[in-house]
Amino acid sequence: MFYPYNRHVLIRTLGEDTPTTESGILLPEDYIPKSAYEVVEYLRAADDCSMAKMISQPKRLIVQSSMIEEIQTGGETYKLILENHIVGYLRD
Repeated sequence: MFYPYNRHVLIRTLGEDTPTTESGILLPEDYIPKSAYEVVEYLRAADDCSMAKMISQPKRLIVQSSMIEEIQTGGETYKLILENHIVGYLRD
């Protein structure tokens, strides 16, 4: 089990489908436009993270998608983001 440190938050991406539009611009078939922000699921936060006490599981967060970090170790992939790249959360 992975435990984040130094104001990092462990997240899981939700893999929502990106809508496509007909624009008339030629792009590679595998091109998927990336939004500046992404909805992710909160899993765990570092103890020194100010939001660790405020968030209850599960919670959907809105984060800057370009700031998501991936760590691969022991055959597992973990996704992390620093707490200051979280812009909000969605209420259920």
